[in-house]
Amino acid sequence: MSITLALLATVAMLAGSASAQRGDDKFRALFDGKSLDGWVQRGGQDDFVVLDGCIVGTNRVGTGNGFLCTVEEFGDFELELDFFCPDKTNSGIQIRSQVKKRERRKDTVWGYQVEIDPSARAWTGGIQEELGRGWIANLKDNPKARAAFVHDAWNHFRIVANGDRMRTWINGVPAADLRDTKTARGFIGLQLHWPVTKRGALPGTKVRWKNIRIRTLDRSDARPRRQRPNVVVLFTDDQGTLDANCYGSTDLRTPHIDALARTGVRFTQAYSHTVCCPARAALLTGRHPQRSGVTNWTQGDMFGKQGINMALNEVTLAEALRSAGYRTALFGKWHLGAHRDFGPKKQGFDEFFGIRDGFIDNYNHFFLHGKGFHDLYEGTERVDAPGEYFPELMVKRSLAFLEQNKDRAFFLYVPFNIPHYPEQALAQFEAIYKDVPDPARRSYAAIVSTTDHYIGQIVAKLEALGLRDDTIVIYMSDNGHSEETSNRIRADQHTSGHPKGHFYGASGGGNTGKWIGCKGTFLEGGVRVPAIISYPSRLPRGVVRDQIVTAMDWYPTVLALCGVTPNVNAPKLDGHNLLPVIQSQDATSGYGGVLHFAWRGKWAVRDGEWKLRGTDGKKKAALHRLTGDDPEKVDLAQERPDIVKRLQVLHDDWARSVKPR
Repeated sequence: MSITLALLATVAMLAGSASAQRGDDKFRALFDGKSLDGWVQRGGQDDFVVLDGCIVGTNRVGTGNGFLCTVEEFGDFELELDFFCPDKTNSGIQIRSQVKKRERRKDTVWGYQVEIDPSARAWTGGIQEELGRGWIANLKDNPKARAAFVHDAWNHFRIVANGDRMRTWINGVPAADLRDTKTARGFIGLQLHWPVTKRGALPGTKVRWKNIRIRTLDRSDARPRRQRPNVVVLFTDDQGTLDANCYGSTDLRTPHIDALARTGVRFTQAYSHTVCCPARAALLTGRHPQRSGVTNWTQGDMFGKQGINMALNEVTLAEALRSAGYRTALFGKWHLGAHRDFGPKKQGFDEFFGIRDGFIDNYNHFFLHGKGFHDLYEGTERVDAPGEYFPELMVKRSLAFLEQNKDRAFFLYVPFNIPHYPEQALAQFEAIYKDVPDPARRSYAAIVSTTDHYIGQIVAKLEALGLRDDTIVIYMSDNGHSEETSNRIRADQHTSGHPKGHFYGASGGGNTGKWIGCKGTFLEGGVRVPAIISYPSRLPRGVVRDQIVTAMDWYPTVLALCGVTPNVNAPKLDGHNLLPVIQSQDATSGYGGVLHFAWRGKWAVRDGEWKLRGTDGKKKAALHRLTGDDPEKVDLAQERPDIVKRLQVLHDDWARSVKPR
């Protein structure tokens, strides 16, 4: 026993020593949000204080540059921080700096600096070496980095000093990659520049810094972090507008969805689509589903007559990421065409396990509409696992995929088939809600919490593998809650084995608050859904955005965060990069208030507070106002024919533009 313990102690000591030699894998905070402990002011007479969890620096008139510097010095490190530099001033971040005595500027900090000068607007900064060489990397020569910088808003900076190599990123976009042959060690400095009014910088302007953290690196660590973040998309099924605790449904228990909101950005005006198929097409292609031919229900049975399948010339998010070296997988629900010549493995996914159509009984894995058919596949190979709970099976595969790919960049798409009917919740969550008086809400709440439970397992696995900070996690629902409450087996000798009359429909227990509508409608309750993006090391945490966003926006946003440039021959995207909206509550939505939806001959167009709903071939359309205490409840078409006419023209023009050519 003593020999074993000694060996274990030796192994532990050697492992600890090796870890120290490799550097510190964990970030630590340089600023606790409460005090300036560990910091010292050098040079200038500017004011540095702590306010609302930020370091706030205020320019003073007639003084030299002011610096708030770490007491500790650093050599090889990775630094991250959020930085708000108003357009009326400029500022900077000193790297490996030292105090230099100069004749006119005593006790002033000199060294490499990431300078931000939004006041000029011609450029947004760069890398400057203040010991005499001037600008080394000016962002006027880097249009992508310039475009990534958001004016008058918080921006995220990442700086890696490793050996003689110094790299900088702005909001995840590479800004500079250069060599530093002069300095090996120094402190970090937050700089306030002397106000120069002729350039627009004004005395009294405030600059803010927060979320400042650092980790040390070893010189052998040429790539201190994975080059690109991982991506996990959690797409729930029929989870309605307000059906999570963080969206105001206080009767629901959704701790894991709520945790995503606390560590990310929650959207209050997020739109997916009215039913499953078009929502999934929009998400995976970043385009209106009409462009890919998804205008009606797609083929369900892989062995059935060929029907509608999403066009193979669409470039999915999986294809875009796989071309950049990502390992890709889909575990869950496809529902964009079941034919064996189409499907996930034909459109960018290395691995697929799940259902090719829209829903199944979670225990016998049969589609239940009509006469039914078996629908559980590994690629195109049938899987028989009677009695096993499908959400458990798909999440187990997801967890194994994360484990297998922890050392490489991956894209994991987890399109859940719940809380979609049949509402077969886990028993532990049925027990939680047993005293809820409304049976519809009781059933629906249990399946929502079951969904949240499995979301929690995936996020927990990311955390256990040390991948959470470097993983973009997107959560969204495909459409509003279902009120398909009359679904029963209507065929004799149904292939599932369920008897005629067996109920498998929805409870109709969703919560839309003041909104009306549900799945299958273009009212807000049918298309407005919960949505969150959480990427702790890069994006704001615990904030809410009220701008319009859609499922199509995740595609360009993910590519921007991952530094992946779309192929020049790829189809044009309809979605918008959300980084400006994520960084600022004042940024304008890319849609300018105008949204379009269409499905099976029905359509809707929204412009600001107005929404027009119509049907192809019918002259009469319904006009609704989205503002007020009872939005959309009254048809105002008769009262406002001018608005009806204007919105009809908007729809007609759009419908022509998205028709496949």
